[in-house]
Amino acid sequence: MRKVFFFTALCFAFVLQANSQDSTLAPFVGRYVFTAQDPVPYVDVKLVDGVLFTESLQGNSVLQRTEGDMFFIVEFNGFAQFVRNSENKVVKVKVSVQGLEMEGTKDESAKVSIKFNPGFGD
Repeated sequence: MRKVFFFTALCFAFVLQANSQDSTLAPFVGRYVFTAQDPVPYVDVKLVDGVLFTESLQGNSVLQRTEGDMFFIVEFNGFAQFVRNSENKVVKVKVSVQGLEMEGTKDESAKVSIKFNPGFGD
């Protein structure tokens, strides 16, 4: 009985931690515009149900935080490092995927969503 209680308490703690991290992911949400020479013109970073993910013309991917502002791009086996300005505001993303290096600037005029989507991940 103690093992069941401990396991339940542990699971509950992980759920609370995951829910509390949602607000820390919000600053990364937005559209990042790349140069004309890059294979994608832009990427949208969205937050749905506490999961950060990207949408682009090349496809979609979940972003898993590795540490700080560095994320693993799961479906493309690459990395995204977000860059902050002197005011600690996220302004750029540096992407490294399959030997390709790109840098995108955050487009403050683009509206990208943070939402709850019960069907995401099904």
